[in-house]
Amino acid sequence: MTKYSLMDFARVNGIYRVKGIINIQPLPDRLKQRILDNRFSKAGRCYDNVFGIVNSGLFDNALYVLAVASKVLPVQHAIIKIGECYFDPTWELNQSDSNVFDQEGQYLVIDEWDRPALNEIILKTQSSDGICYAPMISTIRKIL
Repeated sequence: MTKYSLMDFARVNGIYRVKGIINIQPLPDRLKQRILDNRFSKAGRCYDNVFGIVNSGLFDNALYVLAVASKVLPVQHAIIKIGECYFDPTWELNQSDSNVFDQEGQYLVIDEWDRPALNEIILKTQSSDGICYAPMISTIRKIL
Protein backbone atom coordinates (compact mmCIF):
# COMPACT_ATOMS: atom_id res chain seq x y z
CA MET A 1 0.00 0.00 0.00
CA THR A 2 1.38 3.39 -0.99
CA LYS A 3 1.64 5.98 1.76
CA TYR A 4 -0.19 9.29 1.20
CA SER A 5 2.50 11.93 1.75
CA LEU A 6 2.33 15.56 2.81
CA MET A 7 3.33 16.56 -0.73
CA ASP A 8 0.60 14.35 -2.20
CA PHE A 9 -1.90 16.24 -0.04
CA ALA A 10 -0.52 19.58 -1.24
CA ARG A 11 -0.71 18.53 -4.91
CA VAL A 12 -4.28 17.26 -4.56
CA ASN A 13 -5.11 20.71 -3.18
CA GLY A 14 -3.46 22.56 -6.09
CA ILE A 15 -0.15 23.43 -4.41
CA TYR A 16 2.96 22.53 -6.41
CA ARG A 17 5.60 24.90 -4.99
CA VAL A 18 6.61 24.55 -1.36
CA LYS A 19 9.40 25.84 0.88
CA GLY A 20 10.38 22.48 2.35
CA ILE A 21 9.84 20.01 5.16
CA ILE A 22 10.55 21.05 8.75
CA ASN A 23 10.28 19.77 12.30
CA ILE A 24 8.77 21.83 15.07
CA GLN A 25 10.21 22.67 18.46
CA PRO A 26 8.37 22.70 21.78
CA LEU A 27 7.28 26.18 22.83
CA PRO A 28 9.58 27.69 25.47
CA ASP A 29 7.65 28.39 28.68
CA ARG A 30 7.77 32.19 28.29
CA LEU A 31 6.34 32.02 24.73
CA LYS A 32 3.71 29.51 25.80
CA GLN A 33 2.56 31.74 28.66
CA ARG A 34 2.33 34.86 26.47
CA ILE A 35 0.24 32.96 23.91
CA LEU A 36 -2.08 31.68 26.63
CA ASP A 37 -2.34 35.11 28.30
CA ASN A 38 -3.33 36.68 24.97
CA ARG A 39 -5.79 33.88 24.15
CA PHE A 40 -4.15 32.87 20.89
CA SER A 41 -4.57 29.17 21.67
CA LYS A 42 -8.15 28.28 20.77
CA ALA A 43 -8.63 24.63 19.79
CA GLY A 44 -9.39 24.14 16.10
CA ARG A 45 -8.52 27.77 15.28
CA CYS A 46 -4.92 27.50 14.07
CA TYR A 47 -5.32 30.17 11.35
CA ASP A 48 -6.88 32.68 13.75
CA ASN A 49 -4.39 31.86 16.51
CA VAL A 50 -1.34 32.29 14.29
CA PHE A 51 -2.78 35.38 12.59
CA GLY A 52 -3.35 36.92 16.03
CA ILE A 53 0.17 36.11 17.20
CA VAL A 54 1.81 37.59 14.09
CA ASN A 55 -0.51 40.56 13.53
CA SER A 56 -0.48 41.65 17.18
CA GLY A 57 3.31 41.87 17.25
CA LEU A 58 3.30 39.61 20.31
CA PHE A 59 6.75 38.32 19.31
CA ASP A 60 9.28 40.30 17.28
CA ASN A 61 9.80 38.90 13.79
CA ALA A 62 7.22 36.12 14.13
CA LEU A 63 6.10 34.67 10.81
CA TYR A 64 2.75 33.15 9.82
CA VAL A 65 3.54 29.75 8.30
CA LEU A 66 1.01 27.93 6.12
CA ALA A 67 1.78 24.23 6.24
CA VAL A 68 0.51 20.72 5.79
CA ALA A 69 0.83 18.67 8.96
CA SER A 70 -0.10 15.17 9.98
CA LYS A 71 -0.85 13.40 13.21
CA VAL A 72 -2.97 10.73 11.52
CA LEU A 73 -3.85 12.14 8.08
CA PRO A 74 -2.43 15.24 6.37
CA VAL A 75 -4.34 18.48 7.03
CA GLN A 76 -3.93 22.17 6.23
CA HIS A 77 -2.47 23.93 9.22
CA ALA A 78 -0.90 27.20 10.40
CA ILE A 79 2.13 27.44 12.68
CA ILE A 80 4.60 30.17 13.63
CA LYS A 81 8.27 30.71 12.99
CA ILE A 82 10.38 32.82 15.32
CA GLY A 83 14.01 33.15 14.31
CA GLU A 84 14.95 29.78 12.85
CA CYS A 85 12.52 27.78 15.01
CA TYR A 86 9.05 26.58 14.07
CA PHE A 87 6.34 26.16 16.72
CA ASP A 88 2.81 24.76 16.67
CA PRO A 89 0.94 26.64 19.39
CA THR A 90 -2.53 25.36 18.50
CA TRP A 91 -1.76 21.66 18.65
CA GLU A 92 0.77 21.93 21.45
CA LEU A 93 -1.58 23.83 23.73
CA ASN A 94 -4.67 21.76 22.91
CA GLN A 95 -3.63 18.22 22.01
CA SER A 96 -1.38 17.26 24.85
CA ASP A 97 -2.01 14.77 27.61
CA SER A 98 -0.18 15.16 30.88
CA ASN A 99 1.31 18.43 29.65
CA VAL A 100 3.47 16.56 27.10
CA PHE A 101 3.07 17.43 23.42
CA ASP A 102 3.98 14.77 20.87
CA GLN A 103 6.08 16.72 18.39
CA GLU A 104 6.74 13.72 16.19
CA GLY A 105 6.02 14.18 12.54
CA GLN A 106 7.09 16.58 9.89
CA TYR A 107 5.40 19.66 8.49
CA LEU A 108 5.43 20.68 4.83
CA VAL A 109 5.87 24.46 4.66
CA ILE A 110 3.92 26.04 1.81
CA ASP A 111 4.76 29.67 2.54
CA GLU A 112 5.72 32.12 5.29
CA TRP A 113 4.69 35.76 5.81
CA ASP A 114 5.76 38.53 8.18
CA ARG A 115 3.12 40.99 9.42
CA PRO A 116 3.12 43.39 6.41
CA ALA A 117 3.17 40.54 3.87
CA LEU A 118 0.47 38.69 5.84
CA ASN A 119 -1.88 41.65 5.67
CA GLU A 120 -1.11 42.11 1.97
CA ILE A 121 -1.89 38.47 1.15
CA ILE A 122 -5.13 38.66 3.13
CA LEU A 123 -6.29 41.64 1.07
CA LYS A 124 -5.29 39.91 -2.20
CA THR A 125 -7.28 36.81 -1.32
CA GLN A 126 -10.41 38.30 0.20
CA SER A 127 -13.63 36.57 -0.77
CA SER A 128 -15.99 37.92 -3.43
CA ASP A 129 -18.19 39.38 -0.69
CA GLY A 130 -15.21 41.28 0.76
CA ILE A 131 -14.55 39.03 3.76
CA CYS A 132 -10.87 38.60 4.65
CA TYR A 133 -9.52 35.37 6.09
CA ALA A 134 -6.14 34.33 7.42
CA PRO A 135 -4.28 32.46 4.65
CA MET A 136 -5.20 28.84 4.11
CA ILE A 137 -4.71 26.61 1.09
CA SER A 138 -8.23 27.21 -0.20
CA THR A 139 -7.76 31.00 -0.19
CA ILE A 140 -4.23 31.27 -1.58
CA ARG A 141 -4.01 28.59 -4.25
CA LYS A 142 -5.47 30.95 -6.87
CA ILE A 143 -2.47 33.29 -6.51
CA LEU A 144 0.34 30.75 -6.15
